[in-house]
Amino acid sequence: GETNHVTLFTGLRGELDLITTGMRMVEMVNALLQVEEVNEPVFVLLVESLRQLNADASSAVHVWLYFQLQLAIVLGFEPYIEKAEVEALAEEGGARGLDRRCARLPSWYVRLWPL
Repeated sequence: GETNHVTLFTGLRGELDLITTGMRMVEMVNALLQVEEVNEPVFVLLVESLRQLNADASSAVHVWLYFQLQLAIVLGFEPYIEKAEVEALAEEGGARGLDRRCARLPSWYVRLWPL
């Protein structure tokens, strides 16, 4: 049968940064999936990310980055990132290519900032 999922994220109310982060996650899912497409792993990721955002306002940046990476993985676009390369970045951050086969930085890259 049909089920309804209703969760009130009362911790997000009145916090513009948290509302913005939550809406970014919803908009990203909306942009990447078809309207009628059922994707339970994406749904679970979205709900759990919103729950974490609701529970801990100080984690907004981490939740947003985690959500983007996990969504890419669920949708089959897992980036190749070496832990040693990330650790070697300067304190102010830097850019790393996501494709291990590219010797030079490709036309698209990820910008990594220390958190």
